[in-house]
Formats: sequence, C-alpha cells, structure tokens
Amino acid sequence: MEIKEKIDILVVTAANGEDKAVKKIFGNGWLPMNPTSQVGLYWDKITLMSKQARRFTVGLVRSNMGAEDAGIIATLMLQLRPNFVTMCGICAGYPDDTSFGDVIIADRVFRYDNRSVTCQNDGSVNDKYDISTYQIATPW
Repeated sequence: MEIKEKIDILVVTAANGEDKAVKKIFGNGWLPMNPTSQVGLYWDKITLMSKQARRFTVGLVRSNMGAEDAGIIATLMLQLRPNFVTMCGICAGYPDDTSFGDVIIADRVFRYDNRSVTCQNDGSVNDKYDISTYQIATPW
C-alpha cells in the first residue's frame, strides 16, 4: 500500500469508539482515505483552518493494542510523514483518576504480550508471561 500523502498531525486511537469521539470533536468533513474493514489499515483525514488562516491536515487511524498493530501504525506513519503524532483514548480505563481532557504522559511502557508455554514431565503445563518494563527517558 503506497500512499502519496503528507499530513500535519496523525491521531492514533486503540479502543472501539475512540475514533468516533475524535471525529465528533473535529466536526464534519472527514474523508475516508483507504477504507477497509481491517483495523489499522484504514485512515481518515480532515483539512482544517487555524486561527492564523493556515490550512492543516489531520489524519486519524484506529488500531488495536499490541506490537503487531503498532507495527502497522509505524508503517502508516512512514508513508504519511506526519509532523506530529498523538494518541488519544480512555487511559486504560481509569475514570476515577482522570477527567475528560486530561493529558497523560507515560514514564514507562509495559510489554505484556510475551509468553511461553512448556509441558512438564508430569503432563502439566507451565504458562509463563513475561511483563517487561521499559523506562522512558525524561529530557525535561
């Protein structure tokens, strides 16, 4: 899939309904750019006008969580070449700790999808998950 497009801002969402909420905030005028039923392989765009009368284009893509979907989004980012990338969503479901409009900045990333399954001599199964933590450098 080769895309001959350049956008200013790419908004990424991961949970069902988040993309619809983004579209509602920005209003009407979204154009489907690569419609398909496969999550992560479609994106929409809208062209807006800034207060300084500058046109800018916002792209919106919905993926799922996990490394595979992150790879799909990374490929799309290489093709769209956005100046800014942002992800919005429900903050993993912490409504008691967050309010609408809060900006959440991570200080670490968890990789939770590594797993090994081994069969023991007695026939039992050992199911082990590896939850790796990656600290994010804080330059500020």
